[in-house]
Amino acid sequence: MKYILLFFSPFFLTAQVNYSFPTNQNAYEGGMEALYKDLHDGLIKDSIKVCSNADEVYRMKVLVDENANVKFVHEFDTQYVESNFCAFEIAKKSLKYLTKWNAPEVNGKKVKALFEFYFSPSDLINNFSPGYKAENFLTSASFKNRGIKEFQQQFSKCFDFGDFEFTEIEFTVNFEVNSKGKIQFIFIEPDYGNKSFTNMILGCLETKEKWEPGKYRNTPVITKIKLPIKATITKN
Repeated sequence: MKYILLFFSPFFLTAQVNYSFPTNQNAYEGGMEALYKDLHDGLIKDSIKVCSNADEVYRMKVLVDENANVKFVHEFDTQYVESNFCAFEIAKKSLKYLTKWNAPEVNGKKVKALFEFYFSPSDLINNFSPGYKAENFLTSASFKNRGIKEFQQQFSKCFDFGDFEFTEIEFTVNFEVNSKGKIQFIFIEPDYGNKSFTNMILGCLETKEKWEPGKYRNTPVITKIKLPIKATITKN
């Protein structure tokens, strides 16, 4: 299987690509258990050795297109890649073991969508057991060690609706927290086609306080955050 390296902006995603695989759809036939079993079987068959550092984990991001073809997506957190380079190299080569992808579908139409999974050579080769799912060993990023609600409250206080014509507004800010606790890869849905609205959101996402990055076991990893915002605006 050949893969193509794709580059996206570290801050924005184009509307032609869905930020996440559609809810209630399996990106891989049989779900995550089947995906990890196929990885395990391929690694064992080819006698792939684990990394010298057993804690290495790579968060793999791929683009699944309308024809269920998969392309490897470049990671912007270069320090994370360098710290987990062995896992990164094995993960890229292991895409050939995954041959049962499903095309994402929205409103009856096949589309392009991003999909992520965590790749731990140690767990997939030495510690694997039936039913393994990486998510069972994953903790999400937290803000001031209090979780997403603390950040949601701070974000809502920052946002000034006064300059907009909205009376009611509902949107979701999607972003990643990288291995150093920094925000990257932002996607706003919908953005209402308003540049000032987008710029205000970006400004409110900036914070002096760093996030506590998510972890796979004890290894800092990149995790996704979804921040839903809904407000009724009273105009005086």
